[in-house]
Amino acid sequence: MKRIWRIFLKICLWFFILSTGSTIIFRWLPVPVTPLMLMQCVNQMFDDKRDLRLKKDWVLLNEISPNLQLAVVCSEDQNFLEHYGFD
Repeated sequence: MKRIWRIFLKICLWFFILSTGSTIIFRWLPVPVTPLMLMQCVNQMFDDKRDLRLKKDWVLLNEISPNLQLAVVCSEDQNFLEHYGFD
């Protein structure tokens, strides 16, 4: 029973370290792939009419209209401006 608890605690610790670490890292680095990109690639794999490709063009936030910035953020999370990214 002690061994099971030790394994469980190690899993919890690694989950905490990885989730906190990735949150800190991706605060400054662009995310390499999003879940939506992966879903679109999978859809393209099964569609014979399309070539498989992953296209992304990251744009700096200050290069986007302020109205579009707010629209994109609000489409993801309507309360983002009140909680600064953490619910």
